[in-house]
Amino acid sequence: MKIRTFLSKLVRNYLINKRYKTNRMFFINYFKHIISSNPDIAKNDINSKKVNVWMNKWGVFGHNPLKYGWKAFHSYVDDNVNLVPNDIARNFIEPILTPEEYQPFYNDKNSFGMFLDKEWMPKTYFRSMKGMLYNGDYEAVQREDFASLFDGIDELVVKPAKDMGGKGVTLFVRNENGVFVDDKNNELTLSYLGNTYKTEYLIQECMKQSEFMAQFNPSSVNTLRVAVYRDVKTGKLDILGAVIRIGGKGSFVDNACSGGSFISIDKNGKLGRYACNTMGHKQSTYNYIDFENNEFIIPDFDKIKTFVYNVAQRMPHMNLFANDVAIDKNGNPKLIEVNTTMFSYWLYQFNGQPAFREYTDDLIEYCLKENKKIRPHLILKYN
Repeated sequence: MKIRTFLSKLVRNYLINKRYKTNRMFFINYFKHIISSNPDIAKNDINSKKVNVWMNKWGVFGHNPLKYGWKAFHSYVDDNVNLVPNDIARNFIEPILTPEEYQPFYNDKNSFGMFLDKEWMPKTYFRSMKGMLYNGDYEAVQREDFASLFDGIDELVVKPAKDMGGKGVTLFVRNENGVFVDDKNNELTLSYLGNTYKTEYLIQECMKQSEFMAQFNPSSVNTLRVAVYRDVKTGKLDILGAVIRIGGKGSFVDNACSGGSFISIDKNGKLGRYACNTMGHKQSTYNYIDFENNEFIIPDFDKIKTFVYNVAQRMPHMNLFANDVAIDKNGNPKLIEVNTTMFSYWLYQFNGQPAFREYTDDLIEYCLKENKKIRPHLILKYN
């Protein structure tokens, strides 16, 4: 028994260290890129006493947070030591709040219809799951019936089921010959889908967004990223932060990682005064819209809050959620995806707020205790 326990601990420590080192290199490069692309950050002196307090606070997990992370973000949060270090959170916070054994199911867009109400999402016409073909209601579909699923439809959106960040999302439009093609003239066929998306993908309606959301960029479906936290002590749900994500002119996707920008949203649905990108570059004007001198408020923002709480209640295994929510032409929220891994702390911290807010100390205490119980998986890359 002692040998088994020793070997178990040895393997566990190896996997934790392997995961940490892999993600650490990603974040070193990311933080350096932020610093080098922002002259004001690069030349900004840091308060060594604050840095030491921050490192001691987050170093309780056995690894010191990267100083590059403090250098990159501290000025955005006014030297607040609750600034979440991505490298520590990714390796020691997320595995507790979003257990890895449940992530494959909850991060699979083809799973959503199994535990969420159908009207909460854009209409799904077709799914491929492990190469098996289904309609939107998970009923088996024969290959020869594929085209008939889209009778009367002129626009479709194809999405990889398991990728995030807008990767692989493609618009297909029916041409004058009645054939669906994308902007590169690829035809929508099962052969093309299999070669491009392999076995895991879905086809949905091309949702028409509300006039309010479309004003920021009509070519992309602009979404709200709303972070929800389930309190580890009380189980109560709370919104940690929210941003609106806006695609660049002519872009079909809104993701910041795909070239878009984001703007903070306060608790009342009011937009901030500047847009920001993944490098922390601030712009008071974006897509020719002056955010500094104009006020924008999300209509019926309380409806959005209720919606993301309802989604979270259907995912009881998870304590941290990043919901991507569109608003359709009738003003109804629609879930585009929910992320329970690779949490984008930078979205909120670039906008002046430590990601875990007043929950930070409780989270550190809880996750420090719970980390001793987990059996980590080997994560080879950070997307």
